[in-house]
Amino acid sequence: MSDSVKWVIDLQSKEWRSLKKLKGLVLAIDGIKPDIGSDILFIIREVQTGYVLASKMLDYINVEEIKKLIEEVKNENFRILGVVSDNDSCLRRAIEESLPEVPHQLCQFHFLKQLGKKIKKEDGKLKKNSINTSRVKKKS
Repeated sequence: MSDSVKWVIDLQSKEWRSLKKLKGLVLAIDGIKPDIGSDILFIIREVQTGYVLASKMLDYINVEEIKKLIEEVKNENFRILGVVSDNDSCLRRAIEESLPEVPHQLCQFHFLKQLGKKIKKEDGKLKKNSINTSRVKKKS
């Protein structure tokens, strides 16, 4: 394993053995930037168990470094059933290139958050259009 990747679960632990008993892993991959100007902590978490498998600090979102992190998990010979992530283009590209045969889904939280922003924007347009239409009718 790479020195730059931190495995959160001890490879001899009961958690590790329980992961090996699963029929496959569902991975959630995300980057967390605690403070403005700070490095980004990338985490791979197993969704079914909630276990954080691996993490790596990066100074910026880098497709090749994210691919290396994914490869560390692949190298442990887990069957990967699926991946969940946000819609970041670098993250999506790293997943597509590292796990081309694995289904990839956008995180429902991030998806709904973006959808809510679009709905709010469209609602604002409708409201503005409705106000302008009602003003035109009043003048007539």
